[in-house]
Amino acid sequence: MKSLFPSAVAIALSTLVGCSSTPGATDANGVGPDGKPKNAAEIAVKLVGGKVSTYVAMDRVRAHPVGPKILGLPMVADMLDGTGIDPLKDLNRVFVTGPATNSPRLVTFAEHNLDAKAAHSALAAVVAKSDPPGQFIPTQGFEEAKVTIKKRTGIVAMLPPHFLVVVPEDLADHITDFEASGGLADPAGPEAVRSTAFDPSQSVAGPGVPNIPQTISKGIFTVLLKADGGADVDIVGDDTSADSAANDAKTVTDSFAAATQRKVMGMNFRAFDPIKFKAEGTEVKGHLALSKDDLERIISIVTTFGT
Repeated sequence: MKSLFPSAVAIALSTLVGCSSTPGATDANGVGPDGKPKNAAEIAVKLVGGKVSTYVAMDRVRAHPVGPKILGLPMVADMLDGTGIDPLKDLNRVFVTGPATNSPRLVTFAEHNLDAKAAHSALAAVVAKSDPPGQFIPTQGFEEAKVTIKKRTGIVAMLPPHFLVVVPEDLADHITDFEASGGLADPAGPEAVRSTAFDPSQSVAGPGVPNIPQTISKGIFTVLLKADGGADVDIVGDDTSADSAANDAKTVTDSFAAATQRKVMGMNFRAFDPIKFKAEGTEVKGHLALSKDDLERIISIVTTFGT
C-alpha cells in the first residue's frame, strides 16, 4: 500500500535521498494528554519488521518558504488526489516504516487535524478511488476500509482522536494495536525529516539509490529546513571500526556522487555539489548545505524527470 509513503519519502527525496531513528516514546514528551504513551512509531516498526523508517514533522515543512512546493510534488499530489487531504494543512506528523526502501510492506501512521466529518469524507474518497472498488470494514469505535491503489491492497483506518493508519492487508487485525497509543513522540531535534536505516547495505535499495558498504550497520539522515528557504542535510553511518570508517568514507563519497548524477539529453547533470563524506572515529559523516535556489532546482528536476 503506497498511500502516504510517497508523501513522507518525497519530502526527503526532494531535498536528497532519505534514510531516522525511530522517535523514542520515553522522552519528556513521551505521554499524550490522555495518558497513553506516544509509541505509535514503535508499534509500527514491530508490526512490519521495519528496518527503514522516516519521520516527518509536517508543521516544520508547512512553515518553510519552499514547503508548499515540496508537498506539491506529483508523487505526493497523485497519492492524495481526490481524498480531500491537503498535506500542508491537514497533516501534522507522518511516520512510515518498512523492511526496505523498495518493499511494498509498509506501515504508515499519521496525525491529522481533520474533524470527524472530513476524516470520513477522506476515507470515502480513498474507497472510491480504489481499483477494484474498495469497501468499508465494520468496526467498533473507528472507521476502516480495504482499498487497492496502484495494484497494492491495504487497510486504511481513521482512529480517534486524529490518527490515520495504513497497513498491509494481512495486518488488518493489528489496526487496534494503535488504540493504546497516544501518537508519535515529539521530534528528537529541530529537523523536519529524520530517517533511519538498519543494515542499510540491504535495506536501502532501489533505482538510483547509492551502494552502501556492509560494514555500515546503521544510517541516519536528517533534513533541517532553514528560515531563509534553504536546508541542511546530514547523513551519519555507524561503522565497525575507525579503519573501516576511513575506507568507507571514500567509497560512500563515490557512490553518492554516482547516484545523484543524472543523464539529461545525453549529458551528465547534477542538481547539487557532491557530498564529501569523512570519517570521525567509527562514524562516516556527510553534510550538504542547500540554498533556497538549490531546493527549488531539485524540486523542478524531480517534477520534470521524476526521482
